[in-house]
Amino acid sequence: MKRSLLTAATLALLAGTTLPAYAQVPAQTPGQTKAGTQGVGIQMSWLSGSGFAYRRWLDNGWGFQVAAFPLVLTDYYFFNPGGQVMKELFRNGNLRAYALSGVGAAMYGSTYGASGMDLGIPVGGGVDWFWGENLSINFGLGYTLSFHSNRRSPTLEPGGTVGVMLEW
Repeated sequence: MKRSLLTAATLALLAGTTLPAYAQVPAQTPGQTKAGTQGVGIQMSWLSGSGFAYRRWLDNGWGFQVAAFPLVLTDYYFFNPGGQVMKELFRNGNLRAYALSGVGAAMYGSTYGASGMDLGIPVGGGVDWFWGENLSINFGLGYTLSFHSNRRSPTLEPGGTVGVMLEW
């Protein structure tokens, strides 16, 4: 079971990150976009990481993002670490579009006995809309291959991401 899960995760990650590689990033002119090369912010996404996020864009149009935040209350805990690889498709003015793939986990439980862990491999696309010089609002849509601790077989689930990033 663990070997097939690892194989499925590897294949989905490779497919999601190599298929968009054929998209060409157009040459940029000074002032064409307000996008920075790195940033910090907050992201909400069930299986690709929720919480405080760090993002880095490379000169070749590839980027990555990691996010996590543990929530611990008196009788409940929730931890959702994750990461994603992104390939920029285009930048124009206040918009940046990209394809993405990643991996994430959601661990949760309570003192009442309910607990579990979900693993997911998302594939989709995202858009950053820049508001001002360095602030971006991020939206993403796609599908996640999910492996739930309380189910025997994986499921394909639609999902989304929303976040705010300060880039420099």
